[in-house]
Amino acid sequence: MIRADRIAYTDECDKEYIDMVDSCKTLKELKNIVALWKPLCLDAYRVVMKMTAKDFAKFLQDRKKEKKGIFTNNNQLMIILMPEILIRVSIVARKFNAPWGVAYHRMKELDPISLKLSNEK
Repeated sequence: MIRADRIAYTDECDKEYIDMVDSCKTLKELKNIVALWKPLCLDAYRVVMKMTAKDFAKFLQDRKKEKKGIFTNNNQLMIILMPEILIRVSIVARKFNAPWGVAYHRMKELDPISLKLSNEK
């Protein structure tokens, strides 16, 4: 499991996460990967753990389309590819041209509430 207390200042967790998700060929692999990232991707974890084989096939199909620039209205796909906490930290990192890990630690220090899901604050 990804340990939030072990995130280095130079880590790029958003990129690492999406690379790992994109490497999944089976639903079991996706569930295992998202379970590793649960502390930072709880919303994605909740979606993936409820997925069926049919949902996973749709996920793969829509992801393939997105890589070609054809965007779908698949809410499950959006949540899995862009978990809320990863998005928030990524926005701050890009705004300040800082590594993801630096943004994460600064947000944790100044506003730990921002690192909780919006429906759990």
